[in-house]
Amino acid sequence: MSDGVEPFKVGFLHEGLMPDPAAFDEGIGKVIRFRFDEAEAAGEVDRPIELVVRSGRGLPQGTAKAVTDAWTALADDGVLLVIGPGITDNCMAVVTLFELATLSTAVSVYR
Repeated sequence: MSDGVEPFKVGFLHEGLMPDPAAFDEGIGKVIRFRFDEAEAAGEVDRPIELVVRSGRGLPQGTAKAVTDAWTALADDGVLLVIGPGITDNCMAVVTLFELATLSTAVSVYR
């Protein structure tokens, strides 16, 4: 890896299922960052990967707007990929956004 290279940015849309940010960082956030570090160390990528997290308390306790605002903030941050949302109702709220923006978004939708 060359010094001064900008990292790849990967977004994570946190739907507010873990209200304590430390719980996210010690759980799924830690696992994702570990895999990113592992990929860089193994030479699978040529630069670091930065995890950018945005929260939007989505459905069923929150709103679809909170999720779409968080997704839009990640897109504005220049991420290459958004992981989430994972709740079907929240996924449906962002479908039009990622289709129009042509930004890869990994979601789970069960019908």
